[in-house]
Amino acid sequence: MGQQGEATAEIGLTGLAVMGQNLARNIASRGIPVVAHNRTQATTDAFLGGLEGDDPLTGAASLEEMVGRLTRPRKVILMVKAGAPVDAVLEDLLPLLEPGDIVIDGGNSFFRDTVSRQERAREFGVSLLGVGISGGEEGALHGPSIMPGGDRAAYAQVESILTRIAAQVDGEPCCRYIGPGGAGHYVKMVHNGIEYADIQLIVESYDLMRHLLGRPAPMSWPPSSRAGTTATWSRSSSRSPASCWRSGTRPREGRSLTSSSTRPSRRARGAGRRRMRWSWGFRPRA
Repeated sequence: MGQQGEATAEIGLTGLAVMGQNLARNIASRGIPVVAHNRTQATTDAFLGGLEGDDPLTGAASLEEMVGRLTRPRKVILMVKAGAPVDAVLEDLLPLLEPGDIVIDGGNSFFRDTVSRQERAREFGVSLLGVGISGGEEGALHGPSIMPGGDRAAYAQVESILTRIAAQVDGEPCCRYIGPGGAGHYVKMVHNGIEYADIQLIVESYDLMRHLLGRPAPMSWPPSSRAGTTATWSRSSSRSPASCWRSGTRPREGRSLTSSSTRPSRRARGAGRRRMRWSWGFRPRA
């Protein structure tokens, strides 16, 4: 691994925060030559200095050097913060590219912004793909779920790369062309909304168990028991807290699952709720 080389890299990546670093490592681990770049050279140097093994991953000190190291048609992944940083990188990058080259925005860009950027890229004869990448740091390294959108012909030129680095389930890659325009980033936006709602549901459910179901003695349902209850949700058929409640799955310590009504805590009343009815049936211990 080094900083120098001829135009032999199959893909470039700019933006070496954790997601960008791990995605670059993922690509290189599949034997695909990658040249990586970051706005600050110190970040690039630290990243390259921490690598082990012989994967084909090198660094570039500038966008110009990165582009010059790419085989044609050149393919560049942007892994920078959504919003103005994407526009700033594109303004520097697009004049360096040629008609037929491809830019992949792998961040969480707003899908309407992606459409506008695709129009801007077309002025240079460049195709821009808006690609949702899900899985966090571990997914980026070991295999994310990938949601590509944009020009289908451009996607066909990077499909083999994206499907190789994606997560694999039953022998199938978790990567499929979503549609034209900003479709990939639109689906990623919906995905994020569902994910965050699930997280909110889990933490609020835990809060209810802690502050309501243990009354009048808050520690009558200790953390170990609450943890056991949430563990049953992961083992349910739909992996959902709501499915556990609907099915009447019995939590630990033999708690009653008959329907009950209880007065909420002061915290709940402060949110403007006078009375709450728990149709999912946990009964506080008297």
